[in-house]
Amino acid sequence: MSEKLDALKKSTRGVVIAMNTPFKADYSPDLDGFRRNVEHTIEAGVVHGKGVLLVCAGGGEIAFLTPAEIAEYTKVAVDVSAGRAHVMPGVYGESVALASEAAKMVQDAGADSIQMGPPRWPGLTMDDFYRFYEGVANSIDIGISVYNTHWYTRLMTVQDILRLAEIDNVIAVKWGHPNYQAFLAGVQDLVNEILVFDNQVSHVASHSLGAAGYISTTGPWWPAYEVKIVEAMQAGDYTEATRLLADLIYPFRKYWQDMTVTSQKGGPSAILKAAADLCGMVGGVSRPPSANLNAKEIADLREFLAAHNVPVV
Repeated sequence: MSEKLDALKKSTRGVVIAMNTPFKADYSPDLDGFRRNVEHTIEAGVVHGKGVLLVCAGGGEIAFLTPAEIAEYTKVAVDVSAGRAHVMPGVYGESVALASEAAKMVQDAGADSIQMGPPRWPGLTMDDFYRFYEGVANSIDIGISVYNTHWYTRLMTVQDILRLAEIDNVIAVKWGHPNYQAFLAGVQDLVNEILVFDNQVSHVASHSLGAAGYISTTGPWWPAYEVKIVEAMQAGDYTEATRLLADLIYPFRKYWQDMTVTSQKGGPSAILKAAADLCGMVGGVSRPPSANLNAKEIADLREFLAAHNVPVV
């Protein structure tokens, strides 16, 4: 591993902020709005040691973006960050060739690392996944965070992840497990070999076992709240971290789940973008087929946020 990647691995801690990808009313990229969001997020404390800027990933509508657009948003994040924060764009591709092309574009844009899930083609084996990551890794020299969305593809075991960690620039894994006890045991087995980002919403438990970070909830619309959680855990104050989780993170996730069922809006971004607009950040519209919240749903969301002491505008 290069000295640069080794230093990046050591400094990567905290909350992984799944940034909104704002679009204008005509669905074209809103780079100015994104610039504002990145600056706001960094000013809120999401810097090296406290968090990662996850650009154009699953929650940022990666499947609705071209590789060139992802590179554009990445360039904005890199320019605004000016070295203050870890910039990790998403890369999406079903073959080594397509994913490598996209990865090289964001590397050229200045990304520190990429987040990349395996191909979703049915029937692929773990050997196929290994060849995929190895092939993309051979085309770039920045870090790679493996994203195991086991509900789309297959569950990666601890042994599978350790095998991928042998690839020189694979530095992290964002991982969850359908069995909670297996997740906790897996974190313990992984943390000495690879950075683990908790995708299980088990912030305190995983951190106490050595996980480097976790995926955000309020990050796209109130990043300062996530920084409070990170700082509490890094100080060893798990009581305060648990209080913060119980006060907002868990209630919002339930609200989000319930709204998805009642509104029939299941896209990755509608509620997060509406919350961002309500909190003074730039949410913007969602690209079809995702639908935006209607006026009643936005009013209900505003009421929920205000009731949970969120600084809506």
